[in-house]
Amino acid sequence: MMSRRQTAMAGSARGGHLRSGLAFICACLAIALALPALVLVEVGQELLQPAVYKDALISQNSYQRLPELAAQQIVYASGTAALSDPAFVASVFDSPSSSLSSCLEGGLGPSAYSDLRASARPPTPAELDQIKSCLRAGGAPATVSQTVDGMPVYFWVLTESDWDGVLTALLPPDWVRTQVESVVDQFFGTLASGHQGGAVVHVSLVDVKTRLEGPEGLAAVEQLIAAQPSCSLDQLGKIVTIATSGAPLGEVPVCRLPDAVVPIMSPSIQSALTLLAGLIPNTTEVDLTGGSSGGQNPLVPAHDFFDLTRGAAVAGVGLAVLLWLLAVALGARSVGSALRWLGVPLAVVGAAELALAVAGQAIVHGVVTDRLPSSLNESGIGPALAALEVDSLNWIVTAFFGRMGIQAFLLLAVGLTLVGASAAARIFARPLGASRIDARSQP
Repeated sequence: MMSRRQTAMAGSARGGHLRSGLAFICACLAIALALPALVLVEVGQELLQPAVYKDALISQNSYQRLPELAAQQIVYASGTAALSDPAFVASVFDSPSSSLSSCLEGGLGPSAYSDLRASARPPTPAELDQIKSCLRAGGAPATVSQTVDGMPVYFWVLTESDWDGVLTALLPPDWVRTQVESVVDQFFGTLASGHQGGAVVHVSLVDVKTRLEGPEGLAAVEQLIAAQPSCSLDQLGKIVTIATSGAPLGEVPVCRLPDAVVPIMSPSIQSALTLLAGLIPNTTEVDLTGGSSGGQNPLVPAHDFFDLTRGAAVAGVGLAVLLWLLAVALGARSVGSALRWLGVPLAVVGAAELALAVAGQAIVHGVVTDRLPSSLNESGIGPALAALEVDSLNWIVTAFFGRMGIQAFLLLAVGLTLVGASAAARIFARPLGASRIDARSQP
């Protein structure tokens, strides 16, 4: 039979195994909770804050490139509109103007000219550019439709360079950056507050009005005029009559004025621009609800997700810490074992999060780069603007997973340091324990 001492030792051993088992379970649960909770913390601190999106736009030099990108998008959209408006293409090729027909046939070649005139196929982007060049050279005859899917022909014939000059004059980078960052801040402010009513962001147009009625606006109009076909004698006569009589500029034919006539028309153009600027409000409002009165704010579900993410992150981290401390309390028998119970779970979480950051960044980069451009192009966004969106999103992905990787590396480093300290504590404890045994054995 077992003595009382042996029974007590056996019971103590069973109790020790039970405590170690419970400590192991608590540590595993802490690890399982900590990993998703830390990811949610990063989402809240990175993806749900406006700074990362503003930094992404700055990193891509978006504000300086905006006129160029907008010009490319306008020309791309106008080409798409022409392809979707067969009546316009047919009116160009059915024009009785011999000069226009000669320009088209000479520029396109007999085969392409015949195909497009017979509507056998839509024109290619290069062929559309040639059609624009011919219309710019001789002007659009009266038989040609005056709009392309709603866009006036005198706007449709503008090139990227023309639009770039106009937009550069009216949209300076500093103003664009101020307004974009203001909209981003207002958006995230509305998202955080979760208004049940309207979700409206405000854009100031004061600087645009000032530039429109100033020399920048006149330069933009002159750029637009310079891109038009040369005025005919009849058109010049009508322009001179309007300029000398003070008739409304709305009756002025759209054509390229001779250099000597432009200064004569400048006061009338400037007056018209001042009148136009007066019709523009100082501030415009963009309703994020889509203008639906009385409807639910579409940002309310996003706000709920915002709150849920923040709450889940705090609760997850708090519960993981409690389980982690409980594991230490149950499993630690000495300073060294306490350090080990602290360090191992921390190192495991850090290693797992680091692996997740590396793998996640590679996967998301692949999805964004391979799939997003095609979906953007299908929605009518031009290649240049789509490339900017892809590059900006990839920058955000890199920033998000990079920050996650830094956090994971720090957790791993601290965990391994604690494990190393635990090993050192055990090493230093052995000679001390041995010396105490030797001392007890001395007579």
